Amino acid sequence: MRMTQLKLVVVELVKQPNKTEKEVSTEYMFAAKKEKLSQARLDNFSMQGMARTYRFKVFNIGNLADLDFSYFIDETGKKYTIKTFNENLDDNTWTVEGEVSNGI
Repeated sequence: MRMTQLKLVVVELVKQPNKTEKEVSTEYMFAAKKEKLSQARLDNFSMQGMARTYRFKVFNIGNLADLDFSYFIDETGKKYTIKTFNENLDDNTWTVEGEVSNGI
């Protein structure tokens, strides 16, 4: 396992003075470690394999844990949609699982 960096992104709708809404994305950079996942599962509704899932252990989120993160970007620039975002109280880390997203 090697250390990497993740950008967790929060997308918010901000109302403008002319009463329209604009999407504003804010990026937060964190140190993370990539973990391996077993991908031998099959989808319940079809016999095709499930989409490739990636898991990262994120360090030192702190007060930003309450934010609603939309997606994350790894150090190579790939965007991932967040499937799960879980807290680990033993070592003060967060586990983020995501799939590579093509349409974001």
